[in-house]
Amino acid sequence: MKIERQDTFMRDAIRARVKLEVTLCFLSSGISYRLLAIFFRISKFSISKFIPEVCDVMYEALDEYLQELYHEDPREYKAVLRVTPEQVDKLLNLIKMQIERQDTFMRDAIPAGVKLEVTLCFLSSGISYRLLAIFFRISKSSILKFIPEVCDVMYEALDEYLQVPDKREWEDIQVGFHHRWNFPGCCGAFDGKHVYLDVLAKPIQLQEESAIKMIRTTCVLHNWLRKSSLHTYTPPGSIDYEDILPHWC
Repeated sequence: MKIERQDTFMRDAIRARVKLEVTLCFLSSGISYRLLAIFFRISKFSISKFIPEVCDVMYEALDEYLQELYHEDPREYKAVLRVTPEQVDKLLNLIKMQIERQDTFMRDAIPAGVKLEVTLCFLSSGISYRLLAIFFRISKSSILKFIPEVCDVMYEALDEYLQVPDKREWEDIQVGFHHRWNFPGCCGAFDGKHVYLDVLAKPIQLQEESAIKMIRTTCVLHNWLRKSSLHTYTPPGSIDYEDILPHWC
């Protein structure tokens, strides 16, 4: 309803479905307006006019959708961000003071909750900065700047969930492997369950420093969620559940 226009005696209006298809094609491929005009037989001027309008409506719908999921459908909200509304609130309380900025007379600051949602959306899906900028109506340069910052703050707030054993603990681990599995001198095993591991959903192009920040944040989030939500994040039957059961320790 918001993007549909009435036909006139001069010409027929572009249908809402076509507008949406053109916009999604542009967002998914970055194809030029000229080629879109050729493929869809619509003037370049019309495309340049309605794509921003459709993006605005999509953002409003997405914002309303996330708010509705937050309040009415926590399970679907978790499917989008990989964390529950309660976990988002806990994370926000831990890091809000560090990532929140003051409004200025030039413009309002990006809310801390939005920064966290954008970061979680990126970490859980690997979606491009361009699409994040369009969906959340935040400039790409701002997203490029605050996602690593939010990752740093989350890592510092949850660093207790990603600790390196000291010398004595390494020795205890080695003794455990020797006595239980008859592997002397072993201090750990990787890929013991014979599963293929992906840190992120798909490859993303990042500078080395930013990639390190995001990967370590993903790891500490994983450990925090394992220990704070045993029966939801790692339910019985999942690959990590056996590692945190008391009788397996």
